[in-house]
Amino acid sequence: MQKTAPAASPIFIHSLFRAGSTYLFNKFRYTDELYCYQEPCNEALIDLDSHPDGFLKPPDYDSRMLRHPTLTAPYFYEYYCIRDRLKGLFRKSFSYEEYFTGPRLPDAQRKYFSTLIEAAPKRPLLQFCRSAGRMEALKQEFGGVHIHLWREPRGQWWSYKISDYFDATTQATYNAFQLPEVLTKIRMLASIHSFRGRSVNREIAFYRSHPTGSRDSYLAFFGMWLYSFIECERYASETICINKLNNVDYRTRVTHALSLAGVDGLEFSDAKLANTILSETEVSFYENIENEVAQMFCECGYARSEVMAALGAGRAVMPPTSDALADTLRNEIARLRALAFAHWDSHTASECQIFPRVSSTWRGLMQRLKRYSGQILLQSKTDDRG
Repeated sequence: MQKTAPAASPIFIHSLFRAGSTYLFNKFRYTDELYCYQEPCNEALIDLDSHPDGFLKPPDYDSRMLRHPTLTAPYFYEYYCIRDRLKGLFRKSFSYEEYFTGPRLPDAQRKYFSTLIEAAPKRPLLQFCRSAGRMEALKQEFGGVHIHLWREPRGQWWSYKISDYFDATTQATYNAFQLPEVLTKIRMLASIHSFRGRSVNREIAFYRSHPTGSRDSYLAFFGMWLYSFIECERYASETICINKLNNVDYRTRVTHALSLAGVDGLEFSDAKLANTILSETEVSFYENIENEVAQMFCECGYARSEVMAALGAGRAVMPPTSDALADTLRNEIARLRALAFAHWDSHTASECQIFPRVSSTWRGLMQRLKRYSGQILLQSKTDDRG
């Protein structure tokens, strides 16, 4: 293990997609003490050698489309600045094929991550969305501070639907070498195809053209969520739940913990992640799949206490935002409209299947919005009379 002084040791953020990682990355990037790498295993980095100027693209479009915070610099700007040091180091296999490494990094990954850390002109921070299967190895090799960033799974899975890219990455991860036994079983149950292409883009395109149904999609996602949660909790120095940042006291505890890790000046008062409002039917859908996945983890040798702790964390009631309930419902409807348009414009989506479900959900949300708005108006009139 590399031994470094706490003030100089690298910081690693480990999360899945759509868990607030770009929000947190942007917060760290604002500080003057850190050199921040976003998604070191992103498949786009394969083009850094041949098309470096493409990494200077303004981040505005992607930020709007994916509901990311507005970034202060292009997404991969830090890589661009040290591109000569990185020449020839990134490999296609880093993104998904070698996602699960066990306790030791492959030589090529070790050299790549070592270079990122050594080439950073300030204390390095590496923010991952593809690291759950190599977190143990990263900690063994580099030490440092390891932050587990997570989100409650049902809202996170729904957030994946902003783009079919995210479901495709889930399937690509199940196509990895050294896939753990429990995930191999889930892969078979979810009927995920095996496919190898010459590039990650071809593999993602394949999985985009072979979407799974809702049950298999959540089955595959929750299997990866539970695996990631358990693995990250085993090796994390700190844990941050993006949903809980809605709470003032929780934000205070997080900033204090980060300060003890040598990171000062972070402020999360603008954190605001609305909770997903679910019907009884939806809750039953999620719970049945989650229970099935949890049982498979136990049967494959995971400690029941560890599995149940993760399941309980994912199902816990999350603190609300300061928004009124009617505003929350309006925002959900707006997101639903955006999702409908995304599927409408997709060449792979089957509108005849998508839109009846969207319309039904939309009608339900509108009815709840009218009901709650009426209650709020009635309460307001009652208060005025008082």
